[in-house]
Amino acid sequence: MATVLHPLRARRPQIRAPTGAMPRSVGMAPAMAQSMLLALSILTGTRTSESESAGSGNVNRLLTWENWMDIATFMGLVVAGGLVVSSILLGGPGAWFINVPSLMIVIGGTMGATLINYPLKDVVSVLRVTKNAFLHRSQPATSMIPMIVALARQVRREGILSLENALSKVEYPFLRNALEMAIDGMEAEAIENVLSTEVVYLEERHRLGAEIFSTMGTFAPAVGMLGTIIGLVQMLMQMEDPSGIGAPMAVALLTTFYGTLLANLLFLPISGKLKVRSRQEMLAKQMVIEGVIAIQAGDNYRIVEQKMKAFLSPRLRPGGTDANR
Repeated sequence: MATVLHPLRARRPQIRAPTGAMPRSVGMAPAMAQSMLLALSILTGTRTSESESAGSGNVNRLLTWENWMDIATFMGLVVAGGLVVSSILLGGPGAWFINVPSLMIVIGGTMGATLINYPLKDVVSVLRVTKNAFLHRSQPATSMIPMIVALARQVRREGILSLENALSKVEYPFLRNALEMAIDGMEAEAIENVLSTEVVYLEERHRLGAEIFSTMGTFAPAVGMLGTIIGLVQMLMQMEDPSGIGAPMAVALLTTFYGTLLANLLFLPISGKLKVRSRQEMLAKQMVIEGVIAIQAGDNYRIVEQKMKAFLSPRLRPGGTDANR
């Protein structure tokens, strides 16, 4: 019987592999990084002490501070913010760049325009998505290969029903759900349709979160220009009193500064990082779909391994060294 491909199949070329593995050291002292991780885990209520034992039968994921705290995001904020603050302090007192009316115009105007543009529940839900830019807990695509190959080897040796004992060791919910459907005897086409539908709507939710931040990055500079106009009008209305020009001029200039700063150092970068995280998670889920279907079909574990490697660039594959592809 000919296999009917799910519409998501046609979208697979759009999924890109992650650009590289997270470095183990980026100049931050491990003790300081682990302290930050502990504080973040308390705030978000997440556990940080899961481990993975050796052996093909154990498919627990390794969860350490290096692979779930996005150090690049923290470094970007520290470097960008530090350089901006340093340049301000080198030119004069930092208090010159603090203006409450300007902050009210930019922050209030940006949030107000965002609430007009999106439903309230979508704006509130984006706060939960924001942590994905700082805390990365999705399953790395590179870790999928040994995990799925180990499962394929077990099925070839003991049969598909032997996976029931391994389900308790699989902590990646998407993979566990896929294996449960395979164990229950669902057809490969039905498994693919169910999982692909879940991927499509998960991608849509991720897209919305990134879109809201991108929209805020568009509104912030525009609201800043609005504040500049307000400040100029106030300044022109007080031209007869030179002593009263300073405050309106500060509002005029600082609103543009605040709007540009928030847009280019916060909103737009977070939107971009959320898009990257979404692509990485979609890649991992596509690998699960392909791997579980291959396992159910009884493919040799070496064939399964080659299918999994095809999702990654050569330099990210186990033993890969070609960095030009």
